[in-house]
Parts: sequence; C-alpha cells; structure tokens
Amino acid sequence: HGGNMSKFTLPNGLKVGDKLFNLIEVDEIRGKHQNMLVNPNPKTPIDFVEPILTDLIIDLTNTEGESALEQVSKKDLILNKLPIQDIQFIMVKVREVSYGPDYLMDMVCPHCDKKNNARLDLAGLEVFPPEVKLEADKLILPKENITFKYSHLTFGHVMKMVLEEGDSKFTDEMMTTLAS
Repeated sequence: HGGNMSKFTLPNGLKVGDKLFNLIEVDEIRGKHQNMLVNPNPKTPIDFVEPILTDLIIDLTNTEGESALEQVSKKDLILNKLPIQDIQFIMVKVREVSYGPDYLMDMVCPHCDKKNNARLDLAGLEVFPPEVKLEADKLILPKENITFKYSHLTFGHVMKMVLEEGDSKFTDEMMTTLAS
C-alpha cells in the first residue's frame, strides 16, 4: 500500500460488545484491481468485490483507535459482518479516492430519447444515519415503540440471493460502482 489512503465514517459500522468500529481507512484502486474488474468471466460479485475490498480496506477502527481487524478477518467483515449499506458506501469512497469526486454520467431521457450529461459530486453525497435504534440484536422503532430481533442484511446475504435467483443486473451494478 502507500497510495492515496483516506479515512471515512461508515453509516452503520461494526458493533463488537459495547464498542462501535465505524472509521474505515481505504486505499485507491490499482492496476491489479482494474484487471479483476475487466476479467471477462467473473462468476459473481464475490469473485471480484470481496478480494478487491479485502485488499483496499486498510483498517476499521473505533474513536479510541482500536482495530476491529484484530478480532475479525477482512473477508468475514466484508461478507458477514458489515451491513450492505456500509459495503456500498465503501465502494463509493474507494471510487472517489481512486478517480476523484466527479462521477460523470450520460443518461437518455426515457420520454424524448435526448442524451443528457450529468455530474455527481461523490464527496458531497449526504449519508443519513439509520432512522432506527440498534441494540445488539434488537431493532427498536421509536415512533411505534416496537422491538424485534434484528440482523443486518450483509453482502454475503445478498450474494446468496443473487446466486439463488441468478440476477446478473446486481453483478453489473457492483462492477459499475467500482470501475467507473
């Protein structure tokens, strides 16, 4: 490593006991990662997202500087521990660190077929914290005052669904997030 590393605060983070690990440090995409993304035959997003993020996640710490990676492997963190929202956030931040905050898009109006150019400022995207309160494995809806057992939807859960459903659209969207 040693490229353009940056730290960001995850929307959710990883709770271990009473400690919240939500400060992520990521590195920029390099040639070997780009080669993984252009591989003509990735079977699933696990084939490229997990190894790329394993390489690009430098650390996950709490505000005291303690590392979650002393207690959990990067692979387990990516596949089973972090909510899918955090994985998506990390991918956007890796893209921002690697290629800059400007995300240029060409869109076609579905009504008139006019081509439009748009620019999205990735650094300016507002991230909203969850509107629900999490306590260990419970989810509390404050307005309704309802509590029930809760488990984050993880990248591993999503990949299991993709493999069962055979949905290639999700695979294409994951590749686009990292590569463009």
